[in-house]
Amino acid sequence: MKNLFLFFLFISGTLSAQWNAQVSGTSQLLNSIQFLNSNLGYCAGDNGLLLKTTNGGANWVSVNANTGSPAALFTTPDTGYTYRGTEVAMTVNGGQNFSTVLVCTDGISALSFPSLSVGYAAGMNMMEDSIIIYKTTDAGVNWTYYSGIPASLMAYSIYFIDNNIGFVGGFYGGLYKTTDGGLNWNMVYNGTSGAFSFSFPNTLTGYAVTESGSMLKTVDGGDTWAETSTGAGPILYSIDCVNPSTCYAVGGDGFSSGTIIKTSNGGTSWTSSQSTLITYQMVDFLNDTVGYACGGNGSILRYGSSLTPNSVFETNPENQLQLYPNPAVDFIIVDNTTSSGNSIVEIYGIRGELIRTVSLRSAENRIDISNLTAGMYIVKVISDDKELFSKMIKQ
Repeated sequence: MKNLFLFFLFISGTLSAQWNAQVSGTSQLLNSIQFLNSNLGYCAGDNGLLLKTTNGGANWVSVNANTGSPAALFTTPDTGYTYRGTEVAMTVNGGQNFSTVLVCTDGISALSFPSLSVGYAAGMNMMEDSIIIYKTTDAGVNWTYYSGIPASLMAYSIYFIDNNIGFVGGFYGGLYKTTDGGLNWNMVYNGTSGAFSFSFPNTLTGYAVTESGSMLKTVDGGDTWAETSTGAGPILYSIDCVNPSTCYAVGGDGFSSGTIIKTSNGGTSWTSSQSTLITYQMVDFLNDTVGYACGGNGSILRYGSSLTPNSVFETNPENQLQLYPNPAVDFIIVDNTTSSGNSIVEIYGIRGELIRTVSLRSAENRIDISNLTAGMYIVKVISDDKELFSKMIKQ
């Protein structure tokens, strides 16, 4: 669907001046986010949801609600991959359709594509107590099984610097490295905290974050690693470095607290870039000035220039929702006269989280908002043939 509206909000208090909420249009847990350029990005979540933006995150639309996968990895604007149980699936049309390209007897839990043609899938063989590796050299058309890595851990992450040098980490500790494209693997770190995510800003300097909230760092291309505390919460799920000194990491406890932390001195010290009630699952930076994070309750944040109090709400007049009174105190009336049938009203908060869903069955519908806290909200009406939007001020 064509992007219909842009909105910018002044966010204060619970949100940093540099982390701004985006409206995702869902309350699903979002597990992966990836931008291929300044405009085009994908975000994948639970229950097979795949979202897409073509304007830098101002709008997100669902391009597929049934991928069967909690995460996605794209190598081009149209070509992407997902894993679901014992399968890897591929799309060549921007996520609209997926075809299964790998079926195995073991569970797949991580993907890495260091180039357009070369990719790796990692998982766990429970019967043999080993990490399994599959490799493709033709962009996912064919896959070759490589002997499992003897290790009592579930592969949570796989990361390749180039087509030959890569790393595997996961639950229960232990990092493994290959220098020959996955043929042979050697343990390079034996710890108690499993690595959930890797980031290498160059070929020598690399970082990983763990299930205990600590950081692992290498300065020799991954041959040796040192673990240090970040001071963050129980789990860090993702890390992305914009240069050897500056990195961002996200995580949380999955229930009532989350964190986004930053280092500007190569991990010597970390500061809280954002403390939230949302656990964030992944962070992705395009450059040192623009980045994104996604997580619980459909939350997407964009890191960028500060927003001003002069809110802007632009919409195609044909897709402007009529509601009144606005500002409102106890209720709003939604004009549904343009709908051809039953419709759904969704109310979103400034974090982009879905707060309420109401069914509309008449031309005008009174919706109780008395229990909403004062502030700005986005109201969206979904019918069979269109989507209508409006901002709403609750007093």
